[in-house]
Amino acid sequence: MTRIRTPRSTGSRACSRPARIVSTSRGGGGREGARSGGAALSLTLAAKEAYDFLGDPEGELALAQATLYLALAPKSNAVYVAFNEAKEDVSERPAEPVPLHIRNAPTRLMKELGYGAGYQYAHDAPDARVDQDDLPESLRGRQYYRPTDRGLEADLGRRLAEWRRWRSERQRPRV
Repeated sequence: MTRIRTPRSTGSRACSRPARIVSTSRGGGGREGARSGGAALSLTLAAKEAYDFLGDPEGELALAQATLYLALAPKSNAVYVAFNEAKEDVSERPAEPVPLHIRNAPTRLMKELGYGAGYQYAHDAPDARVDQDDLPESLRGRQYYRPTDRGLEADLGRRLAEWRRWRSERQRPRV
């Protein structure tokens, strides 16, 4: 096995090689974090910390492990795409007021104005689900996150589909 020797001297160009590995890995860890149980970002940041703490050659093993983990993890950029779509909607639509039911009501006046009225706290609900729209009116029904059928996202996709089924059944008119 060939060992990468990287001097740790300040300002050395040679030092950029491991930093580049971490930077590239971190990008994949954040952008595609859901692909591996959400652990990709934590793992790459931990590898950077290990490298910074241990130096060469021991710290390089942490970088190698993180690189291997990311290379073999199921690939997805669904969170990245969803986030960008949400940012685009925010920048293209006029600022709408926050729906009254999710506004905090720390004063009597705010309570009288309807702040917080009808808010449903999911943690107290059966199955921790509530049928409540929290988006502004122009964004109601908008779906940003479309998980893949790979890795953790496959499970997240099943859970999201079940939640959407549950919600649509509650919104159907009863005959």
